[in-house]
Amino acid sequence: MQCSVVTDEDAVAVVWTGLIPLEEIPALMRAVGFYPSEEEVMHMINEIRYKSFMVTGETQDYIGLDEFIRLYINHRPVIPLERKAIRDAVQTIAE
Repeated sequence: MQCSVVTDEDAVAVVWTGLIPLEEIPALMRAVGFYPSEEEVMHMINEIRYKSFMVTGETQDYIGLDEFIRLYINHRPVIPLERKAIRDAVQTIAE
């Protein structure tokens, strides 16, 4: 989450903006158990960055939590991979 520090002579306050930099999307996806490929990460970041470009002419560098949840739900695998499926795939490649 993005934050900014506001300082006064006697006090320091941290203000949370609630925004996530797009560069943090891969780490957050992995933190919730989804391990996208670099290509998938690039597609997710570009989806958010250029979402409103045709309307506003500006790119987006941050994402809100609600948008992150939508992005996760739309891009995660529907059925999680099982250990046996991964093992079988590795054996197939090794042959």
